[in-house]
Amino acid sequence: MLKGKKGNFSDNWVQYLFLILIVLGFIISFNIENSLIIYLVSYLAGIHCGIITYLKNGKLRSFPVWIVIVGFLIGYLIGSYEANKLSIIVLFILGIVNGHMLLKKEIFPIRK
Repeated sequence: MLKGKKGNFSDNWVQYLFLILIVLGFIISFNIENSLIIYLVSYLAGIHCGIITYLKNGKLRSFPVWIVIVGFLIGYLIGSYEANKLSIIVLFILGIVNGHMLLKKEIFPIRK
């Protein structure tokens, strides 16, 4: 892998992905002008994150994955200056729970 002064890239992948997703979340939400679409994208991103957490061994306890998800949410909240931040967080969490449950009940049959 890549080696630098700070060590292996494989040791620091969470920090790099965290920063990339902060920027990506900011760019996505900053470019959306309609608040309703901001809420919808927040919910859909939550569903996607719920699917990712389910695919990580079916557990909600993978700490590095949660760090990356929080990075996206922070960037998304910073970029959505006109929308209600609490509503975005609630819809994001509901999306995570719904995405996780859709795979757990095999409504979306995805192979691990």
